[in-house]
Amino acid sequence: MNADQKKYIFVLMITIGIFIIVFGLVNFLNNQRLESLDDLQRKVTIDLIANETQFDLLKTAPCGSIGDTILSRELGELGQRLDFAETNQGTNNSSVIQLKKYYSLLQVKDYLLMEELANKCNVEIDSILYFYGDNCPECTKQGYVLTELKDRYPELRIYSFDTDLDFSVIETFTSLYDFGQIYPTLIIGNESYQGLQKIPEIEELFPELLERKKDLDELNEITDFIINNVNESKEDISITKVSDEKYTFIVNDEYTGVVLVDVEGVKTLEIDKEKSESFVDLQE
Repeated sequence: MNADQKKYIFVLMITIGIFIIVFGLVNFLNNQRLESLDDLQRKVTIDLIANETQFDLLKTAPCGSIGDTILSRELGELGQRLDFAETNQGTNNSSVIQLKKYYSLLQVKDYLLMEELANKCNVEIDSILYFYGDNCPECTKQGYVLTELKDRYPELRIYSFDTDLDFSVIETFTSLYDFGQIYPTLIIGNESYQGLQKIPEIEELFPELLERKKDLDELNEITDFIINNVNESKEDISITKVSDEKYTFIVNDEYTGVVLVDVEGVKTLEIDKEKSESFVDLQE
């Protein structure tokens, strides 16, 4: 065996060794995540029991003290774990199916709790019930639409249910709304919307949510305009909307100002200089 052959064999052995190490590491990390899946299932069981107690407590709690439920905080993490499990173990894996049932039950409990709070506190909680099934190409598209909608409106609560999952809770939900086996189906305000619903169509069903986002976007735009003109940080500025054409603001409790917006959207900033030596110094 000549030197070149030995070199090639040596390089090959190193390559194989690296591959084995990387494969082993990836497999180990995947196993660790799957093991944590079992831990999460046990934690979810405890949370379900805790939620029953929390549900009773919230019936007597003042509305001002109510925040997200235990299950609400758990849903995001559990949804990510479920996606990972479905990708790595398959949707037909018994453990994945069991986890999916846990996830569905968590969603139902959170939905019922939010409905209870809405009635108790006389507030509107924006939510969507999304039902999908297998062999439904538009359901995949609908999932993407709802994901984008959730990114735009984080306060919007979206609950998704696989109707092919053999689970009595989901069967009860479908029977309540009696929408047949047409998927995707969205339930918004007790009304059924079947077939693919695009973002503008869904936004029209939440006018108050759309208005709040519009106000927030406008406020952020006004804030940026003020920051660029007074050289202060966002944390130092307090803004009040007087009307669509007028915003007042206070900077560090030191001086005040007004932003005026004309019909074409052009902004003008006015400062109360008499209350602002620092502003005068800045201009000089």
